[in-house]
Amino acid sequence: MGVEVVENPIFSPKNGFAFIPNKTTIVDGSEKKVQLCIDVGSIGDSNDIFLSSEDPINCPGKWMLPSKKNLNKKIIKNILKIEIPIKVKGTDHVGEKSKIIATYMDKQAELHVTIVPEPSFSGPLRDVRLSAKNTKKICDFIEDEGIIEVYYKHPLIKKYMKKNFRNRQDFLVFVADTITREAIKAIVKAGIRENSSRFPIFDIDHPEPEIEEHIIREYYEQGPKLHDLFVKLVRTFKLGTE
Repeated sequence: MGVEVVENPIFSPKNGFAFIPNKTTIVDGSEKKVQLCIDVGSIGDSNDIFLSSEDPINCPGKWMLPSKKNLNKKIIKNILKIEIPIKVKGTDHVGEKSKIIATYMDKQAELHVTIVPEPSFSGPLRDVRLSAKNTKKICDFIEDEGIIEVYYKHPLIKKYMKKNFRNRQDFLVFVADTITREAIKAIVKAGIRENSSRFPIFDIDHPEPEIEEHIIREYYEQGPKLHDLFVKLVRTFKLGTE
């Protein structure tokens, strides 16, 4: 059995100072946070990170590192991860691109941002609903209804359901990402059944590897837009625990 080890970019930022990932999308007229990662070996005497952005994206002009007293608490595997808020100035900027530059001492990092429209349900997916079923799955696509069911009694979801869970980033990201993966899988499989040119299958006898390749590609290309949509949806969930 062959094993491929893929390096996690969060724990190996280029030159010790980088946005991870270095490309992102943002919904027109909205705001979000982006990750800036610093290797502990690159942290010097200065506490100031200077930021600049191109219109129509706005971001803080300066960001301060945590104090030395609190720094060690925020370092994981020798990496300090900072969340920088960004937002779109106004609306009607779909398709426009912007660049954010972060400077720390002698290091510089760039983030390329594309403004996208508000995503919406499409194709085989019509809705997302909660379910109290006890299953081994976290969520599942009910093809006949075009609905993704989220099983909120699953141990991995309950793990994140702490006080004010709908406002907790760990809960929102985990559940939204799980729904995103299930939605993309459903969209790809529906496209293959309909012989879409976007999802060609060359080995009909053994299609699984090619299907997985399509799912992975769509996750990286379409995932950010769907993830933003599902984060908003998850915030409205009532899971029967309050």
